[in-house]
Amino acid sequence: AAPSIANVSTGGRMTTSGGEKVKLEGIDMGPLGTSVDVVTYGGDEGYKYTATACVVTVAHTHIECVSAPGIGTDLGWRVQIGNNTSPLSTATSSYRGPTVASNAEGVKAVTGSGATD
Repeated sequence: AAPSIANVSTGGRMTTSGGEKVKLEGIDMGPLGTSVDVVTYGGDEGYKYTATACVVTVAHTHIECVSAPGIGTDLGWRVQIGNNTSPLSTATSSYRGPTVASNAEGVKAVTGSGATD
């Protein structure tokens, strides 16, 4: 059966530079230690970004990955294990927005790091 994602946990908004642990919870995700073929997220269909180092951490129900550099909010996720690809998740994650800081002259500047579109 195709995997299905019920929950996405990132510990808050992800940094735009990527490299953060992401936990996916669902069903039909494979045995413990299974190397997951592809995990993608973002964009209209959930294929904009590709997470890395994805592995099943709890048999059939939990996958952990590392986020890619990116931007955006309310990003849906997909998991592919073998020939089975999950539908786009209704559970979503978001990247942090830019921050505004003052420089020595009191002029406002937008700062941040990571990918841009």
